[in-house]
Amino acid sequence: MQPQLPKWYDENAQCEYHVGITGHLIENCIAFKKLIERFIKIGIIKFNDPSRPNVAGNPLPSHSDKGVNTIMRVEVKEPNLMW
Repeated sequence: MQPQLPKWYDENAQCEYHVGITGHLIENCIAFKKLIERFIKIGIIKFNDPSRPNVAGNPLPSHSDKGVNTIMRVEVKEPNLMW
């Protein structure tokens, strides 16, 4: 007789935080959630940081102090490797 698995166990789910261990997804991973909560508490992860670009409040940050950016296409011929 096999032990009964918890109701949340999903044999087809793999947790990225636990490097592919089956049974749950990262969305349901208690260890990952606690780690993120700890990072928020000690300030590694911050939300609502006004010094960062904000799509809702400032969708196009000022680029007035920057130069003009360009994209150039350079074609390189492959060397003739015939011996």
